[in-house]
Amino acid sequence: MATNGRKLRILAVDDDDDILALYRYFLSRDENIDLVTTLYPERAAELLEQEMFDLLITDWEMPTMKGCELIKLSRDQVRNVIMITGSEPTFSCQGSCRPDLIIAKPIDRATLINAIQAHAA
Repeated sequence: MATNGRKLRILAVDDDDDILALYRYFLSRDENIDLVTTLYPERAAELLEQEMFDLLITDWEMPTMKGCELIKLSRDQVRNVIMITGSEPTFSCQGSCRPDLIIAKPIDRATLINAIQAHAA
């Protein structure tokens, strides 16, 4: 899953460290992925300003900032966004706030890998 001969850089943000640990476990087998994780959407916004990422994976429901807000803040820094949520996806994300893909939790490795392959180009 490398892009142009370099590792695919993915930033994942979720307020549940167990979910982030699951992402790290799922993606640790692929040496062409550079995964950065954070529990805090504010930190994710900072990282997106400071570094280049190919893909943002975010949760919807986080205590300090909704995933939709993070997407809106990050649209100039990252082209592709996957939202993985345990919430009922009845929310409205439109315009610059809309993710490229919404996946319901729980998520398995194959679903995550397929989503990354489809949306990280």
